[in-house]
Amino acid sequence: MPKGAWESKSAAKEKQLALENCVNTVSLLEKSIKEHANNQAGRLKDLEKNAKALKSQMISASKDLKEQGSGRRIGLAKERKGLYHLESS
Repeated sequence: MPKGAWESKSAAKEKQLALENCVNTVSLLEKSIKEHANNQAGRLKDLEKNAKALKSQMISASKDLKEQGSGRRIGLAKERKGLYHLESS
């Protein structure tokens, strides 16, 4: 085989290997991107779930505080009314 033909065949083989390497790298990158997107979507769903749970806890705590506050106001009003009755008697 002539030297030029062998060099040409060797160069073609190197280019083929380089191409295969690039294709493999692109495939790995695509797979990594898909996995990252799936993980990101899962994390986002978890965050949304946590946000909803916190919101419901906050609403519940707010209702409890309002109920406690109205109970205190009623108690204070009864105390004042009782004192008023004592003063007017």
